Amino acid sequence: MQRIQRSFTRPRAAVALLLVGALTACSSRDPVSTAQVSQFTLKSVDNHELPYEISQSADGSTSVVLTDLVLSVLEDQTWRTSGHERITTNGVGADQVVHGNGTFVAHDTSATFLNTQGDIVYEGAFIDTPPKFIITDSLAHVYLFCGTAVDLTLCQLPPDTTAATVRGR
Repeated sequence: MQRIQRSFTRPRAAVALLLVGALTACSSRDPVSTAQVSQFTLKSVDNHELPYEISQSADGSTSVVLTDLVLSVLEDQTWRTSGHERITTNGVGADQVVHGNGTFVAHDTSATFLNTQGDIVYEGAFIDTPPKFIITDSLAHVYLFCGTAVDLTLCQLPPDTTAATVRGR
């Protein structure tokens, strides 16, 4: 797995700690043998609740509907996603497991998620109250991931959020 060179400044270290510590805390002084994980549940894509059609073929014969996705952020600056999508071709549907993984780089309150080849998968912002990620992908979809311990009615996109405004944060 490709590792990202990182340099810590106080703001970068603070956002990395927020990312991991938003939902987990360790009060033990003993060494921990496994990485701590914070999990975020996908609430919406392009401000539409799930399930949501994320793509469709030009002739309409094939569509992909994202039904659920969980983003896990680990203290070692790695991430992974796991979820499900339904692919329908000519009226016949099939459910599939989807997953991704890689590393992330924190910059102030923003984060860039890279795959194992070092390509950008998502980029956007982390907001700590309530804990959530507002990120976008290369297709300009806007994803709202909310902390799993958060009341989802409290986790909302700011008004007029677009892929351009997410990248500009």
